[in-house]
Amino acid sequence: MIRNNLIRWQRIRRPGRIVPACALGAAFLLLTIGATGCHRGYYRRQADSDARTLIREKLNDPRWCQIDPSIDTSPESRMFDPFSADHPPLPPDDPASHDLMHCVDGKEGYPNWHANGDTSYVSNPEWRSYLPMNEQGILELNLEKAIQLSLIHSTDWQQQRETLYLSALEVSLERFGFDSQAFFGWNSFFRTQGRLAPGGTRSSVELGPGSNRTQIERLGTTGANFAVGIANTVIWNFSGADSQTASTLIDFSLIQPLLRRAGRDRIMESLTQAERTLLANVRQLEHYRRGFHLSIVTGRSPGAGPNASGSFLSEPGGASTSAGGYLGLLLDQQQIRISEFNVQSLQNVLNQFREFFTEERINLLQVRSAETSLYDAQSSLLVAKVTYKNSLDQFKRDLGLPPDVPVEIVDPFLDTFNLIDDQLLQRQIQINNLRGEIGNELERIIPPTQSDAGELVEVQWSEELKTSLQALPDVIKRVQPIFQAIRDEDIPLVREDFETFRVKRIDRIRKLDELREFVASSGNVYEIEPSILQETAVESVGRLENELGELLVRFGNIESAVAVLNENITRLINEGAGLSSSDLAERLNTDVLFEAPEILTRVANVAIELNLLQARARVDSITLSDVEITAEAAFAIACQFRRDLMNARATLVDQWRRIEFVADDLESTLDVVFEGSVGSVGDNPFRIRWENNRFGAGIRFDAPITRLAERNVYRRALIDYQQARRQYYSVEDSINQNLRRTIRAMEQSRVLFELNRRSIQTAIQRVELSQSELVKPQPPGAGGVNSALGPTAASDLTGSINSLQSAQSQFVNVWVSYEVLRRGLDFDMGTMRLTPDGMWLDPGTINVAYAWRAAEALGIAPEEINLPPTRIPFRDDPMNVPTMNVPNNDLSPTLELPE
Repeated sequence: MIRNNLIRWQRIRRPGRIVPACALGAAFLLLTIGATGCHRGYYRRQADSDARTLIREKLNDPRWCQIDPSIDTSPESRMFDPFSADHPPLPPDDPASHDLMHCVDGKEGYPNWHANGDTSYVSNPEWRSYLPMNEQGILELNLEKAIQLSLIHSTDWQQQRETLYLSALEVSLERFGFDSQAFFGWNSFFRTQGRLAPGGTRSSVELGPGSNRTQIERLGTTGANFAVGIANTVIWNFSGADSQTASTLIDFSLIQPLLRRAGRDRIMESLTQAERTLLANVRQLEHYRRGFHLSIVTGRSPGAGPNASGSFLSEPGGASTSAGGYLGLLLDQQQIRISEFNVQSLQNVLNQFREFFTEERINLLQVRSAETSLYDAQSSLLVAKVTYKNSLDQFKRDLGLPPDVPVEIVDPFLDTFNLIDDQLLQRQIQINNLRGEIGNELERIIPPTQSDAGELVEVQWSEELKTSLQALPDVIKRVQPIFQAIRDEDIPLVREDFETFRVKRIDRIRKLDELREFVASSGNVYEIEPSILQETAVESVGRLENELGELLVRFGNIESAVAVLNENITRLINEGAGLSSSDLAERLNTDVLFEAPEILTRVANVAIELNLLQARARVDSITLSDVEITAEAAFAIACQFRRDLMNARATLVDQWRRIEFVADDLESTLDVVFEGSVGSVGDNPFRIRWENNRFGAGIRFDAPITRLAERNVYRRALIDYQQARRQYYSVEDSINQNLRRTIRAMEQSRVLFELNRRSIQTAIQRVELSQSELVKPQPPGAGGVNSALGPTAASDLTGSINSLQSAQSQFVNVWVSYEVLRRGLDFDMGTMRLTPDGMWLDPGTINVAYAWRAAEALGIAPEEINLPPTRIPFRDDPMNVPTMNVPNNDLSPTLELPE
């Protein structure tokens, strides 16, 4: 490092002159250092160090202390650059545009564009190797993995971190403005002129400051500007009698403004604003981090992040009741499961109705009606699956992943809404497939006994028919594994759901009582059937068990019917040779061809009823999380905890401070000036004598005669402040409105949830009633065939199944929307807490006491929570009872909050 441009001299004796030793070497060294400076990596690392230090200074509050001050990306990230940060290789370019880098308008371009090498990669070429793929090469995602990947790969999150970093660099520049600043400049010239030029032939070498010099400046906080400089000049003349001159000059100046552009309010404004903006951006990034979590989980916009302007008076975005993001994908998955069950149920109905048509119990119109319902359901299912894939591709983009990464969402979060277990659904599919297989087998091995008109035709006994009948028990025996699975696997599973419901039923009744009180206190806002909110609306475990017992009796009768069918087949084999052709046809038709499909139909019906019993138990076991807080209390808490609202207050004060700043320009200019210098004597630059000095002091004054531009700026500052005031309370109003809308929507969701629960229960009863019409014994009709079903049998059954699907979809949709609102409420109150890994800490019951719990978790003293007084009752969450620090040790069941 070079402190000044004085040259260390050494006398070398030569005839008639004194020559500075190593002067040209020193000149070359100074030129090299001054031209090249330090390596660019040095400046990058220095900037990183300063920014991290400044950000850490602002991480002094537990409400915003989890920010990582670094902007480095993980090697696992798609954004990671594996190449030199200061000398990155040339990325892929458009060929036509690239030619213009090397030749423009016939002129050669810069030749070293490829000096750092070339790369064909824009993203990190190794990032895919870090993805946690399973053995099939699929990325299985749960919520935790999704959040982790988003923090690694999301370009939006990285951009917000970089904005905070740049804000810190602004602070470093403003702080530097108050440091002692050193400047160094140095020139070297060789001058010559011919003999005809004025003064004749002359040559000289000059080393000196030229227009630059070594100088130190410092700005004071009151506006005082102090500067000290030193200049050294050495000249060698090589014409005529060789001569040398050298001089040194030390000068200084001190300027102290007294009116205009003086005072800490003016001089420190830029630094103060930069520091306040950095603090605001730290808080805003912490706020954005929570909003970013919400955007990944629920699809809600994360809101504004850090910004360079330091203005945070824009209204925050409102909460959404619709689920997007990760929860939206889980909801889509659940809707697809419900649709698949609906398709399987309609397929089973169609199979039944096709059999009924062959038995002449329904007409062709009802079969076509069942087919139409099935095809419509299959079409809707196809659309839902394609829509889900498109949504999944968009979610990958939100995480920062390309859409071609194979991803599968695997999460049990909504498994409780599988009102029909996947195991039971697969059993129904298995039964439907077996019905088709056995039907085909019967048609293949048994000759037809009816004509196209439905009349019996004669059948001749033969050895071939006898062989077919002997093979038939083996075909029917394939039903036995299904019997075994229903008895050993499905029925115990349903009993487990009964026991789970028995445990949850007490809490279910309590929540129903609270909802009934709420509805009663809300006037005529919620006009619903009163019985829906009564305890009798909750299923009885005893009633469910009784119905299961009745179902088991019917299941045993089906197994007995299989034994009877085998006996009929054996009897027919033994007696068939002695029967007439018409009697043989009738026995085949009634004892075999009718009974075998009928058994499978009864098995399918038992499976459906078992599914419905499970659905009834599960639908009554599902509840909503408790939220017991008024909009007024929520807003009072938000005023204490929301980081963006803190920034809005700071922005309002910034506009207020600007009035004082611009008003300074309206004043007169009155400066006190001190200046002077001391120089060397003779040709010795070190011979600095006090007698060779100059000194001056004075006052500079400029009257405020022309201040039109300054006047307009001042008036604008006053108007800006008034606008900022209105914007600030608009921000408060927006937050207040958003909280009121959220809580109102949650109250509505609680009522809708019970209405949808009743809709499911009603739809299940419709399916059961419609199904019972198909399985109840029918009086015999002509020809020994059961009499026809009613003309609306098909539409009744398919309509009830479709109603059940719609009710299930609405039920899960309301629950997910409520969870979206609950997370949004936690965020909008400013109380949302995340782990360092970005995972949400579920607060359990959200009530007034939650503010104190959140304050304690954030390390905030109770006296710092300033909640205006009113009395709002709350019930603490029995599942989440941390120690609460309540002011004045008031542990009564009420807290003071605003009316």
